[in-house]
Amino acid sequence: MTAGARLRNLRLFMMGVAVLLVVRVGFSTVGYLWISRNLPTGSKDRAPKAFLHRVGHAVVAAAAWIPGCTCLVQAVSAQILLSARGYASEIHIGVKPSDGRPIDAHAWLVSDGQVVVGDALGDLSSYAPLAVFESRR
Repeated sequence: MTAGARLRNLRLFMMGVAVLLVVRVGFSTVGYLWISRNLPTGSKDRAPKAFLHRVGHAVVAAAAWIPGCTCLVQAVSAQILLSARGYASEIHIGVKPSDGRPIDAHAWLVSDGQVVVGDALGDLSSYAPLAVFESRR
């Protein structure tokens, strides 16, 4: 990896930390609706697959350092990073049937058919779709 690529990855990681902190605190104070209304707008442009991978990796790595970064916080944060570059995405929320246990809900971000964050749990098709939130256009 070249020095320039390392610098770009570090910058994306630091942006991920900043956005995760804002979203995490925002969920605790003003809630999702306010955050979603104030997200940057994405377009219909397709993000390069390598950039989607870099964003996903940066958000997951940054979330490891910040307590309380749930799958929804990570999905919203990645969506903000993509929308800031003009790329469209969708937050998917699903629930998995459980046998007498608490509801197992999960959120993940998809852009151009590729899961950006939230695929660490494996088979996402086992989650029944509950809602899809597209990036603002």
